[in-house]
Amino acid sequence: MTIPAALRRILLCLACSAPLTALAQFNAGCTMQPPQAALQAKAYPGYKMERRKANRSIESAPLHDGMQVEIQQGQCVDFVVIAVTLVLPRQAHAEASESELMELARGEIARLKTSAAAGKYDELQQFLAQAHGIPAQRGKRAACKDQSEAQPGQCSWESTGGFIVEVRYRPDTIRVTVTEYTSA
Repeated sequence: MTIPAALRRILLCLACSAPLTALAQFNAGCTMQPPQAALQAKAYPGYKMERRKANRSIESAPLHDGMQVEIQQGQCVDFVVIAVTLVLPRQAHAEASESELMELARGEIARLKTSAAAGKYDELQQFLAQAHGIPAQRGKRAACKDQSEAQPGQCSWESTGGFIVEVRYRPDTIRVTVTEYTSA
């Protein structure tokens, strides 16, 4: 069994750092509490958090050397999605390979001052450590949590979810987005 089309659209929105309108449409009737802040607000001058409808939140904070982190979260009864985007100044990282950019993201995620319990991002870190060896499919590298293979965002319910990483080049920035989705 595969993930329903509505959840697949949510994952694609997160992986592309697009507005989460699909999540809002899918999750309009969810009665769960909205996601808690991922970052420690006081640790980041310039920190912003915006709660959105349908159990969504978007956080952003400046890091160092012109980098910024953005965290998008969404959840309901049978799924949790988190997308962490490292926004890099393109000029400073123009020569870096995708593997180097994914490793940079892994290091920055490890250094984030989060409000989460220790170990919350361990699986995300493990995925990023191996992602450079996963062939890209339409610009994304993906893996299911049970190590089965699937297209990005299409891991089966039995696999309990998956991971997607994408490196996107914009005129002034490079966006490295890693998404973890858990389904039940």
